[in-house]
Amino acid sequence: VVGFNIMHSALGVTEEATARTRAVWDGIIGVYPNQGIYRYPNYDVEHPISTKEFVEYSRRFENAGANMLGGCCGFDKAYIKELAVYIEARNKQVGMVHFNSNQLAS
Repeated sequence: VVGFNIMHSALGVTEEATARTRAVWDGIIGVYPNQGIYRYPNYDVEHPISTKEFVEYSRRFENAGANMLGGCCGFDKAYIKELAVYIEARNKQVGMVHFNSNQLAS
């Protein structure tokens, strides 16, 4: 096993799930929370959070022990772009640059 993914999880439980996983696993942990409810045949996002809020949640997941950050259902490319900008800026602060957020499709 290389890593674990905590995915299709509600934002409100992802941080605790990440911390609990980190307590027993020192490998890679990915988090891919969702927002909304699946109502066949669509995914309804009744109370969407902003892209800035998504980045703040992602920071909390990272502080809880996540190594990979992303979003699942209900988080479109605008959210991922904002997250990529945060990661790029953070990586520059610590001297690690692995990608350029401008390379993401707009």
